[in-house]
Amino acid sequence: AASSQINDVVIDGTALPEFEDLETAEGRTAPQVSGVGFDGETITLLEPGTPTVIGFFAHWCPHCQAEVDELSRHLAETGLPADVNVRAVSTAVDSDQGNYPPSAWFESEGWPTPVLTDDAESTAARAYGLSGFPFWAIVDADGHLISRTAGGIGPDQLDAFIELARVGG
Repeated sequence: AASSQINDVVIDGTALPEFEDLETAEGRTAPQVSGVGFDGETITLLEPGTPTVIGFFAHWCPHCQAEVDELSRHLAETGLPADVNVRAVSTAVDSDQGNYPPSAWFESEGWPTPVLTDDAESTAARAYGLSGFPFWAIVDADGHLISRTAGGIGPDQLDAFIELARVGG
């Protein structure tokens, strides 16, 4: 249903500044974002004591489409890490753009991790300082930002992000 493509989110904490070419927010406490997934399950991005790698994707973005396809296959082959959470955020939803609805897209790609649905204002993405698509944030086990990046990554980079989250930067 279209109503499940965007949902309210709750931000606990201070938003990070918008990401630019160089990371300016390293070490800051990342905001906790809570909301629901496409099927209504409750999702929080950060779990205390567990490092997290978060990808922010727009269904209409060709780079996001290629990346979700490639990384879904990679994660299916390698399995999800037991000690690092990988999360996705579906944001910038626009029913007038292609590849809608995003729920069908993530499902067709076999995306293996929880997907938080952002609200119509992209509040979750803005809380992390999103500056382009796709967008990634790496958070350590204590909830501090290690790094962010805008633009496409591949499987090797995702593996490096997971390792960076694991060792805490």
